[in-house]
Formats: sequence, C-alpha cells, structure tokens
Amino acid sequence: MPVERLSRYVTSAVGIPGEGSVIYPPLLFKANGSRNNDRGTPILDGDVKSWDRVLVFRTTEDFFATLGTVGYEFDPEGIMDIDDIKNNLAIWERDDQRLTEYVIWFEDDAHINWLPQASNVIAIARLDDTVLSEDRTSDWVTNWLLGPKPQDSFQAGIEPRIIAQGIKDAGFRVREAGGVQVSVEVEGVVRQASGNVTKTFRFDGFLQVPSERFNNV
Repeated sequence: MPVERLSRYVTSAVGIPGEGSVIYPPLLFKANGSRNNDRGTPILDGDVKSWDRVLVFRTTEDFFATLGTVGYEFDPEGIMDIDDIKNNLAIWERDDQRLTEYVIWFEDDAHINWLPQASNVIAIARLDDTVLSEDRTSDWVTNWLLGPKPQDSFQAGIEPRIIAQGIKDAGFRVREAGGVQVSVEVEGVVRQASGNVTKTFRFDGFLQVPSERFNNV
C-alpha cells in the first residue's frame, strides 16, 4: 500500500529538456559507494538501507489543491507542446503555475524530524513557490537538507500529508531506465499455530517516470 500511494505522486513527475523531473536523488550509476546518501553514508547498490530517504520532484499536478477551487480542475492550457517548451524554457522551468515541486521523505525521527509527533512515516510536502526562482540541482537539494530547518521551505499554510504510517524503513533510488526504485519495509503480526509472530516485510517497486525518457533523448 505505501508503494501504491507513492506511485500516484512520483509517476506524475515531469521535467524540462536537459533537466530531470526527479531533482533528488541524482541519477546513480553502477558504482558502489561513489556517492553518499542524505545521511552522509555511502550508497551501496545491494543495500536498500543505504539508499536515500528523501525524494524531490516537480510536476504539473497540484496535489494539495482544494476540490472546487481554481487550479484543481484539469487545465489543457497548462500542457505545452515541445516547440513551446523550447521557445519558452525559462517560463516552463520557473512558472509556479505550470510546475510545482514536492518533497517526499521517510521520517525516522533519528535523522529527519520535520513533523511534530509523527514517528516512522512517509510524508509529502509542497515546496515554497519562491524557491522556483533559484537554480535547482541535486547540489541545491543537498545544501537544503543540510540547512538548520529544511521544513521552513514547505509551502506556508499547507500542511504536509502523511502517505503511510508505521513504516520501519524506506529508500529511494533513481535508475537509468527512467524511473525511481522504491523499497519499503514494514512490520506485521502473523497468526500461526504456535501463536502470533511479528515478521518484517519488504516490498520493492519501480515507479516509471515517462517524461524521463523524453528528457534523456
């Protein structure tokens, strides 16, 4: 269920030519330990617990819009053709009416504690529109994560949403194939003949981002 809920958000990600739709984590090539995660430790391909726990992406969707308000309804004018994108690149990249940026994270409290009284959850927040005037790269996100209060960049007046609760671990990894690999670990009580037993379950999924193939052509 957590991965299914994540899919609704992540698969809607869009980018601009030459720039990925997923801003963070950066694309990880096949080189174990070549980059550190958001916790400052090396990422190992086969160790899902070493993957990044933060994901930042941009999309034309407004997931936090209130039903019935302007901006919630589908707007075909918000979809630009390729020539329009090339001729108006700055508008496409920076106009907050066209692209909105979101951050999804696994909050384990030991490393990230952005939501008061929320322990071990996957949550999503919309980033402040004002940041769209800045250059957006994975380095920018890294510096933002290292800042004293990254949550200050959340859209003012809009509360983050919890996607899933009771999460034991979660990680994100951008793949060359044009999508995000997600791994989520949860605990559950299994009823057996000998009594109830607590077991750990991990689900790995690949969330395809169609626009990534377009951007990389």
